Amino acid sequence: MASLDFEHEKNTFREFYSTHQKRMLDAESLFRNILTSILSNSERVEGAMVTGRIKDREECISKFSRKYRNYLEEAKLEYNIKDHITDLIGLRVVCIYEDQVEQIGEILKLNFEILEITDKARALEETEGDFGYKGLHLDLRLKADRLALPEYEPYSDFRFEVQIRTLVQDAWSVMDHKIKYKKSIPVDLKRRINALAAQFELIDHEFLNLRKKSEELSQNASVTTQEPDVDAPMDVFSFLAIARKAFDGYEFITTFADGFVEDILRCQNDFTALDFDRVLSTQRKTVERYKLECGRKMNPYTVIRHALYLHDKSAFHRVLFDMQRDALELWSHQQ
Repeated sequence: MASLDFEHEKNTFREFYSTHQKRMLDAESLFRNILTSILSNSERVEGAMVTGRIKDREECISKFSRKYRNYLEEAKLEYNIKDHITDLIGLRVVCIYEDQVEQIGEILKLNFEILEITDKARALEETEGDFGYKGLHLDLRLKADRLALPEYEPYSDFRFEVQIRTLVQDAWSVMDHKIKYKKSIPVDLKRRINALAAQFELIDHEFLNLRKKSEELSQNASVTTQEPDVDAPMDVFSFLAIARKAFDGYEFITTFADGFVEDILRCQNDFTALDFDRVLSTQRKTVERYKLECGRKMNPYTVIRHALYLHDKSAFHRVLFDMQRDALELWSHQQ
């Protein structure tokens, strides 16, 4: 029964918390597993991490007293504390890039019933001269189709909050919380904190810009008809553009190719895309003939390694194993 007696309502909430704590823990685990499963099936938000908790009992009471008690009592509105703690069960999704925050929000809107949305990023952007924690908060509950299943029915009365942040936003939130949360601070200190928060925001933007530029270069390299800048120093993108054109149909995975390029540059740090193009033009036919005559099984990377060795045996001595090198030398001497 709701009332205006704070002491009574505190005890009522403590009793509710103790009675339902085990069920709340089970609900948190269930919601976290559902969310993890949903996000793991989305390539758009690869790398997102989900954590969860139930809010501490006394922290709930403190939050209610700080945010709601005075208003409700002055307005003579009777209350139950539990009805005002929307983040009793809380999940956090930490993603890598800024644009994933909104993408994750859209995924959640499709899979859960939305009770409330708080866009802290937009709220801060509308506050001139202020910086701080950004992120997206959603108050959710399970949709009716899930609740129709017997394994979900015991948790039909629970709502939960999901906070969506980037890695940078999450790091800033933790530090900002320690510095100034619930504290009065001097104006000059607040100004310095805001300046630091602005730098964190720039880092978030730059992470996203770097990803977009990397994706653009990778996309350009995947178009085999596009000529790379062969005079530029060798990098993974110029390597892929030349290699994919030379070995049409072979799938060069970017992460593996990146390590392969590093191996080449360790042997000759000024090796250029033009050098690579010339190696394939002058040495590949010899390697293919060696492969055919000796019955060697070689994927394109192995062909390239042999071509590099033939191009400059001193510089690229290490690109072949001893047995590969000996076999190639024996065949060469027999020609």
